[in-house]
Amino acid sequence: MNTISKALKKQKITISFDENIDPSKLDIKIVDGLGGWHTTIYNIFLNNELDIESLPKSKGIYKLNINYGEELTYTEFFIYLGKPDSEELQFNFYKENGRIFCKITSKLSNELNKEIVLNPFSDEMKELFEELKKMNQ
Repeated sequence: MNTISKALKKQKITISFDENIDPSKLDIKIVDGLGGWHTTIYNIFLNNELDIESLPKSKGIYKLNINYGEELTYTEFFIYLGKPDSEELQFNFYKENGRIFCKITSKLSNELNKEIVLNPFSDEMKELFEELKKMNQ
């Protein structure tokens, strides 16, 4: 099991993954807002880099997005009822029976305390990825 962990003041993020997980494919974001004009994206883990300074700074409704390459995804809405300045997030990724799972724990948001499975992107999303690739060539 490989582990990456960073702490800043009272905040801490830990990401663990077994030998069957390619961390370069892993992308973890927290999105502030429900869409619209005022959306902020916090890149927690991107390009094999953990960025603890990108955790949200205020209470509110957020969306957790986890992507594994262009293959698998998971999305969850959650709430910080208070200022998340002492948040401790843990992500434990592992592969079992050909599927990727993640046990998530959060000190401040009960909605995130669960074990999830990453699911394939919809056909529409796959088509969109293909169109974007064509545009960038």
